[in-house]
This record gives sequence, structure tokens and C-alpha cells, in this order.
Amino acid sequence: MCLCACIAAAPWRHLVVERPVREAPAAAPREHAARVPEEAELFRSFEKTAAEHPLIGFLSLAFGGVVLAGLLVDARVLLRTVGKRPSWPAGPPGGEWGLSEVLKAALLFLSVFFALDPLARLFQRLPCAPSDVSLQVSFQFVAELAAIVFILTSFPAGLRGGLKKLGLWTGECRAGVIAGVRAYVGFLPVMIGLVVLTRFAAERAGIALEPQTPIGFFFADLSRPALIFLAIFVAVVGPVFEEIFFRGFAYQAIRLRWGRWPGILVTALVFSGLHANAAVFLPIFGLGILLACVFEATGSLIPSVTIHICQNSVAAAAALLLRSISSS
Repeated sequence: MCLCACIAAAPWRHLVVERPVREAPAAAPREHAARVPEEAELFRSFEKTAAEHPLIGFLSLAFGGVVLAGLLVDARVLLRTVGKRPSWPAGPPGGEWGLSEVLKAALLFLSVFFALDPLARLFQRLPCAPSDVSLQVSFQFVAELAAIVFILTSFPAGLRGGLKKLGLWTGECRAGVIAGVRAYVGFLPVMIGLVVLTRFAAERAGIALEPQTPIGFFFADLSRPALIFLAIFVAVVGPVFEEIFFRGFAYQAIRLRWGRWPGILVTALVFSGLHANAAVFLPIFGLGILLACVFEATGSLIPSVTIHICQNSVAAAAALLLRSISSS
């Protein structure tokens, strides 16, 4: 169950612009892309490793226990809401900007990313040239950072005022983290259900589901610093940047223009569509709905960031574990 959830459809938090990975030049760098093992091969390796190392089996059982706890959380929520008319609190604190500002931030991200792309050839000529994977992740980081700086500097009230409008400057940080963890645990059974539904539909339609490109990043022949940077970016930096843009910035602009549910559905749809992978479209769409609903219900971005970090950390940890197993 753990491998099915983490390999098949773990929604990855960073926005990876899909593009083919270049072949390394003659003076090949020490880091290069590696073949992503087939899922059946990973399962066999996992079973063998779990038999030899009880800790791996314990982690699977622990994950199953968390999923069971999620079912209990979902049952409790359903019992509380059945027969009651749903009510929303005041909602997020901001929303004073429009769709034009959201479009500017998105265009800035794309402009910076593709402006950096030609520099890859220059970097690959260096004696200790980084891999194309390392360059893509670095360019991704710089482009997202530029968009976030644009967002944070576009508020007349200054940085602190901007953070408040985005829902990041709150006095309930600890409570927000706890709420986010609880919501993520409750979402796990839903995510697994969406994974199963996606696979069932693909099998019935005869469609082959391909793994996401970011999965291959963790199976590349990366140096230890590059692998650590990749894991931190996927697990922490990406989720923070994406929640600021999608929920804190874009959702509030759409909500102000068209209303609550159009904002929730549109941002979830774009968030899922940018991953450009049929295998994870439904799970990520469901995650996007959850993130926006939690932000709407709490008025704070802390729970949404916590949910996103939890999901991406599980995905990154699973990828690192499978990388270790497949190379042993």
C-alpha cells in the first residue's frame, strides 16, 4: 500500500516544466540521468529488502496505520457534517489584487526559467559540469524565487503587510501546523482511492500510465550535495513557493472575481494540469481542492503549506528509499 501510494501517484510539490533531458556532451559530467526501474522491479526489490531489513517492513506497517487513522478522521468529519448545512468563516484576509497581477507573476516565472535555459550549455562545458537534472532544478528554484519576490514586493503595505494578506503572518502557527497534519492524514485514504480509480480507468481504457519526470530525477547519478538540494527543494521549498502562488495569491484573485468555488476548482485544475501526467491528475486535483478549502476555512496559509510539505516529504522519502533499494 505504501509503495502504491508513493510511486504511482504521489503529487510532487514543485512545478516542473516538462521538457526532454539533453544527452550529455562528450566530456560527460559525473552526474547523469539514470533509468527509472519498472514498478514491478521496484516491488520485487522492496519485498526482498523488507525481508532482510525489518525496519522497511515496519515503515510500511506504520504507513498503513496512518492511513487507518485517516479513515477514522474522515468518518468523524462525516458524522459531524451529515445533515448540517456547510458554513464558511470570514475566509482569507487578502484578495485586493486582480488576475492581471497573477498573470504577471506566472509570466515572470516562465520568462526567467526559459531565459536561464540557454545557460545550460555554458555550464556543461565546465570541468565539473553539473547534470541536466541539477540545472533544471536550479533554474526552477531561481524562476520560482523571482515570482515569489515579485509577489511579496507588490504590496503597498510592505513585506509584513503582504505576508498578512497572503495568510502567512499569523499568530496561530502551531495550531495551523497541527490542523495541516490532521487534514493530510485525513486526505491519505482519499488520495489512495483516487490512485486506484485512476489505474482502474486506465486499464479499462487501455491507456499506459507513465511515471512523472521528477521521479527520474531521484534516480539520476547525482552527487550527495545535488541529491540533498533536490530533496530539500521537493519537500520544503517547492511547497512553500507553490502555496504562496496558487492559494495565497491566485486563489484569492479568482475568488474576488468569480467566487469561492470557481476559485477552488480553477486553481486545483491548473495546479493538477501543470504536472502534465495522467497518472496523477486526479490525486493532485483532489489535493488542490483540499488545499484551497483548508485555506478558505482557516484564513491562514500555514495549514495548506503544512499539508503540501507532508505530501512532498512522503514522496521524496519514498523516492530516496526506492533509489537506495534499486541500487543495492
